[in-house]
Parts: sequence; C-alpha cells; structure tokens
Amino acid sequence: MVNMNEGGDDSLLSTMPFLAHESPRPGQLEMIQDGIDALEKGNFHLAAAPTGIGKTAASLAAALQVASLHPQKKTVFFLTSRQTQHRIVVDTVRRINQRRKGMIPVRLVDMVGQAGMCVQPFAKESPLVFSLLCSQARKTRSCKPWITSAPGLKERILAHPLHVDELVDISRTHTAHGEPAQTCPWKAAREAVSGADVFVGDYNHLFDDGVRDSSLKAMDLSLEDIIIVVDEAHNLPGRIRMTLEKRLTRTMIR
Repeated sequence: MVNMNEGGDDSLLSTMPFLAHESPRPGQLEMIQDGIDALEKGNFHLAAAPTGIGKTAASLAAALQVASLHPQKKTVFFLTSRQTQHRIVVDTVRRINQRRKGMIPVRLVDMVGQAGMCVQPFAKESPLVFSLLCSQARKTRSCKPWITSAPGLKERILAHPLHVDELVDISRTHTAHGEPAQTCPWKAAREAVSGADVFVGDYNHLFDDGVRDSSLKAMDLSLEDIIIVVDEAHNLPGRIRMTLEKRLTRTMIR
C-alpha cells in the first residue's frame, strides 16, 4: 500500500512510478490506491469523481502499476467511445514517460475504426460501402498496403506514444531497405499491440463479440492477458445494446 503522506517528487516516483503529474491533484492518490487494491484482488473498481480530479491519469497509474508487477505480461486496454479521449490518453502516457526518464518507457498503440485509419480512396465512402470494398480488396489481395510487409514499422510505432494520426502518417511514409513500404496503418497497429503496455481503442474491441474475437487474435492476446479500463462506463450499456440491435425494414420482410 502506498503511503499517502510521503512527499517530494522522488518519493512519489518510487511509490507511484506511473503517475503523470508531479503534484497529484486532490483525491487522485486515493483513487489510484483504490484501483490498485481492487486489481490486486482480482476485483473491479467503479469510480465516480468530479471533473478535474485526473481520472484518466489515476486509472492508468493504477492499471500500469499492477500490470508491471504481474508475473505474466499484462496489457492495459483503455476503452472509450470518444475519439477526443484518445488524445488525452496518449498525452498522459507521454507525461508519464517524461517523469520516468532513465526508466523503461510505457509503450502505447492508439487505434480508431478501420475506415478512420485507411489510406485508400474508398475510405471516404459510407460505412457499409467501405466495409464491402475493404473486405473485397483484402480477399482479392488488390489492396497493396494490406499485403505490403513493413519491416521495422512495429518498432517505430512502439518507440514513442503516437496519436493515431501520427501512426497513420508513419505508415504512409515508412521505408524498408531504402524502398517505400507503405502499409495498412490499421493492420500495423493491431499487430503492434502485442508489444504494447497500453492499447487505446473503442468499446467494440472487447464488447462486440465478432470484433473482439478477430481483434484479440490479430493482437495475439487473450482476455486473461488484459487489464480493462472503461472510460465513461455509464455509456457502455447503451453501446452494447446498440451493437446487438437488429433492424428489419419493410423491404427485408416483403
């Protein structure tokens, strides 16, 4: 258990090695400790806290600390329904690494939906049309980025925490042996997750059965390998219901 009365940045760094802030905000240390206690016992921690307490930083600090002490490798899945939250998580991990100078940095992979990371012109099509075109292009191996191998790209993705748009940019411009090796950013990101400490993605990566099975297989992970952080968890039941929803139109039942 962390001694909340310890002072100074060095003391905090030794007891809370994944804290993003030099001076913890009021209530933040208590939230971190509650999270650590719950995770160490195999339980869950449901936190309701006011805006400004630093819930993102606190949840990451607790999850990363427990993951770092586990005998088997654990990956923190930070799941959110808001793309704006992705940037906050990436920036938080960058601050964690700044405080951990001389220590092993936290490795992160940030992903959004397949269309949002696609480098093909048909990425701008409607979701249904994009899904059909992407699936067809992969099956026929006519999508060059999908079939292009990119040696060294995984290491570049994991070297520094990247926002998803930065990950897409380096996938576009990556070279191997002096030759262009543009590859599918979405595919490269999924394959890099196995080497990451933190994965940032949408709820559906775990809470949509079909997406979960394909994602975890591509990431070479199982549910037992994961510590889950759900952002804005009060929105999760609605999202799960929406995912399970099936609609019938008049045309379909004629």
